[in-house]
Amino acid sequence: MSEGPKRSEAECRADGYCFGERLVAVPITNGSPYYQSVIIADTGSGIRNWTQLKGHSFAFVDPQSTSGSLYALSKVKDQGGLNFFKSYIYTFGHSNSIAAVKDRLVEAAAVDNYTLAAAFAKSPQLVDSIRIIDTSPDYANNPVVASPRLDEQSFLAIQNAFLTMHQDEEGLEALQVAGYDQFKLSWSRRGMDIGHSGLVM
Repeated sequence: MSEGPKRSEAECRADGYCFGERLVAVPITNGSPYYQSVIIADTGSGIRNWTQLKGHSFAFVDPQSTSGSLYALSKVKDQGGLNFFKSYIYTFGHSNSIAAVKDRLVEAAAVDNYTLAAAFAKSPQLVDSIRIIDTSPDYANNPVVASPRLDEQSFLAIQNAFLTMHQDEEGLEALQVAGYDQFKLSWSRRGMDIGHSGLVM
């Protein structure tokens, strides 16, 4: 099956899509299509910045997570990479990384701002044990995109399912599990300098 003409590097950089993908919808969290990586530290560690973080233990969420790994690695790539830390672990969950700092399994961690805000709202006492030492620029939530080979009728049906799922009970439950408010069409590519990825239909 033909995949169509290949696009030039300049064209890819211009709109963020390199394989003719079509935008289906963009996830919205707390009214925003953006999220941030937040670097947190145990207040008892005395760590207040990246300089003081060197040589201490650290928790990443997942190797492919922008907020839970890639942003932190970008900050230390010229300072030894993973060797910047005394030790490190992968928790495979933003809440797990927050708990790892709270329970002093590690001295610092990278998590996403929404999970941290929810943790603070649920347990206000966390502010006594967790300090925010850095916050990343905004990154766009990963969009849902469709293959250019998908027929128009199927594309519109899938797109409508995403755009209206917040209007029924089952859809709302699915959104809550994913941590989203709803899906929308509008999307600005501000904050996509770490990478572009999406769910391809």
